[in-house]
Amino acid sequence: MGAVAFAVLLFTLGWVANSIYADISLNYYQNRELAAFYGNGGQVTGDAAADAAAKTSMQMADPKQGILDSVFKQPAVRACPADRVSENQIYVTGDKVILAIRNAEWASFTPTHSMEPVLNENSNAIEVAPENESDIKIGDIISYESEYADGITIHRVVRIGYDEQGWYCTAKGDNNPSEDPGKIRFSQVRSVVVAIIY
Repeated sequence: MGAVAFAVLLFTLGWVANSIYADISLNYYQNRELAAFYGNGGQVTGDAAADAAAKTSMQMADPKQGILDSVFKQPAVRACPADRVSENQIYVTGDKVILAIRNAEWASFTPTHSMEPVLNENSNAIEVAPENESDIKIGDIISYESEYADGITIHRVVRIGYDEQGWYCTAKGDNNPSEDPGKIRFSQVRSVVVAIIY
């Protein structure tokens, strides 16, 4: 039992130390950015100085609040796939699951690692062909034919726009550092992922 208590204590101390370090380093870099932005010989002046001083004094007055704020702050909102399968299309019984999706197709994936951790070569998916451009939303995972790669690419839609040729979207693998090259036209889109099965 002593080893478990020691492990819990060690974990807790590490977590608290990491939270304090993260909060201190965040303040350091934020103040440096403010100084660089507002200039004046490396000194933060005016409203920026007052804001930085107020924030620092609040954190010094209640360091626990600074730790809690850095650990439990709300995450950024990200685009998610559109809701394409309603609750009344999902049937779960004791020995099977039925998804009542018209024109559904099964899909598997190659080991490119570009969409990890959402999916990899061991995942299975259900896809449907979109009827028109309005069926594709930012956040959807689509399969499309790329002019820049052989075969079908399955990546997330990150941008939708219009140009002189009409509708297009751009995509990015969740695990890739940058967007896929080129604009994707509706004629290149083969399907939209509506379910991932692990």
